[in-house]
Amino acid sequence: MIKLTMEKLKVQLDQIFSPFLNPPASEEEIQRVENEMAIKFPDEIRELYLIHNGEREDGPGLFFGLPFFTIK
Repeated sequence: MIKLTMEKLKVQLDQIFSPFLNPPASEEEIQRVENEMAIKFPDEIRELYLIHNGEREDGPGLFFGLPFFTIK
C-alpha cells in the first residue's frame, strides 16, 4: 500500500521533492538498523526506505515540514 501511495506522490511532487530525496536504502542497511535497535520495521516503513532513504539535510521537510530521516 505504501508503495502505491509513494508512486502517486512521486508523480505529483517529483518536480518539487526529487532533488531532495536520497536514493533507496539497501536491505542490508535496513537489517543493520533493525538489529542495532532490536526491532523489526513494519512492512510499510521498510517499503518506504526501499523507495527513498530519507531526504537530504537541506530538504524542505517532506512530512508536514518535518524531515524524512535517513537510515544511517
